[in-house]
Amino acid sequence: MREIVPVIIPAYEPDENMISLLRSLRDQNIGPVIVVDDGSGEAYSSLFEKAESIVREDGGVLLTHEVNRGKGAALKTAFSYILEK
Repeated sequence: MREIVPVIIPAYEPDENMISLLRSLRDQNIGPVIVVDDGSGEAYSSLFEKAESIVREDGGVLLTHEVNRGKGAALKTAFSYILEK
């Protein structure tokens, strides 16, 4: 039986390395993965769309802050999501 341990990735203006990381986690059956877009803006929307499609395959989710609130706030958002679900 697989133990479910969520992986949290707070992200602000990431690059393609995040997509590689998400694919690697998926391929290793690690997750679910919760990605928090910490207000990266419209310029990063296509990257986060890719990220969302990858993490949803294994029950993960993309959460979004409208403005950058910092890593601590991104982690708190993810923790709150985990506790609610």
